Amino acid sequence: LDHSTLLVGPGQGLAAIHVDLAAIRDTIRKESRVIITYRDEKGEVTERVIWPFALAFFDLVRVVLGWCETRQGYRSFRADRIEDFRPLDSRYPRRRQALLKEWREREKQRRREHADKN
Repeated sequence: LDHSTLLVGPGQGLAAIHVDLAAIRDTIRKESRVIITYRDEKGEVTERVIWPFALAFFDLVRVVLGWCETRQGYRSFRADRIEDFRPLDSRYPRRRQALLKEWREREKQRRREHADKN
């Protein structure tokens, strides 16, 4: 380490997470439906049934990607805003890989539309 030319300074810490990321990864592998208690950016708390299919890392936040039964659409949930995460005894009706593929296609389309507006 004394001879390294790479130095890393102090940075911001990651947002505190109140749920077990290992449990989230386990439910993703099992393709299990879950109930989450979620606090949005305005501080409002909702309970939702989601189909988690990926865990993503963006800068200082970790995000659970999933299909939300409540909103009938793909949503991203910041892990630091998930207050409770309870797996259900049922699998979601579509394969995780199919959900991920469809989400990626929708994201590409959304980015194209955004680029066209600018």
